Amino acid sequence: MKRNGSPEPIFYTDEERITFLVTFPVHPDFINKSFIKNSDQETTQETTQETTQETLKLIKESFLRDVYGLNERYLRDKYGIKVLDLLLALHENPNLTIPKLSELTSHSSSTIEKLLARLKSDEVITRKGSRKTGYWEIIFNK
Repeated sequence: MKRNGSPEPIFYTDEERITFLVTFPVHPDFINKSFIKNSDQETTQETTQETTQETLKLIKESFLRDVYGLNERYLRDKYGIKVLDLLLALHENPNLTIPKLSELTSHSSSTIEKLLARLKSDEVITRKGSRKTGYWEIIFNK
């Protein structure tokens, strides 16, 4: 993948590294050359991006269910779609700060703070350790 300039794959694993999901981003030239024959380039790219986003959404949802036992539909209905991005980011790196979570998820810091507060009060996540050196832990749904 490196040799042909493809984007790096993205790996999602559980804590024990027993299960994992891999996202392989599509090489931009592949989209431009392979899919664009008789159609408009912008329409094809938009369709590809929409399809990719839908696929990623399904992967994220099933990952949270399979690894943590969290019901993605319940989470989405109760907290909104942004919660899935937040929980996946915390799974990948539990030491993330609010500004870094904001940057990674493309949501405002105030949105992240509100989501974290709601998730903490509903015992979906917890903060371990100090404010400066602590980390976030997603609580398994039992």
